Amino acid sequence: MRIDPNNFLLSLAAAMATSAGVELAGTPRGLWVHEAVEASAAEVYTVMRIYGGAETASFAGHRRGSLAIQRDTRGMDPQLVLAEATALHETLLDDQDRPRMHWSLAGKRFAADGSIEADPDGRWIVRQVRLAGLPGIVGRDEAGRWMASANMDVEFDRD
Repeated sequence: MRIDPNNFLLSLAAAMATSAGVELAGTPRGLWVHEAVEASAAEVYTVMRIYGGAETASFAGHRRGSLAIQRDTRGMDPQLVLAEATALHETLLDDQDRPRMHWSLAGKRFAADGSIEADPDGRWIVRQVRLAGLPGIVGRDEAGRWMASANMDVEFDRD
């Protein structure tokens, strides 16, 4: 099984953006993968990036991806920053306020021109989300924007 962390992260971001009503593509963009282009970013924006993770494989041959993902939300108004960070956090919970499991995501990938398109390899499934707490304001960046951060671990494979 081919585990593609970049396309999985984009697919997860697309599903979260749709649920939270945040723009993933276009301008102004509210949700980015890996890094933001600030000239095209919304007043409040979030970047999702991979910062590590553990490979999961078994002797039986089943391989599942596991990523540690950080959500970094920035903007000039701390209330709006925390509101967006919280809205994105809520997309990771099920109807009973538990971390989502067995969540099927439409596969997405970046096209050659940078646009987002359907991934011909199909759908992803989130097997488990482990949240490392609620998002919170962690200070200001070098441009004076407020920052809210939250971390999570996600286990996934192809649906």
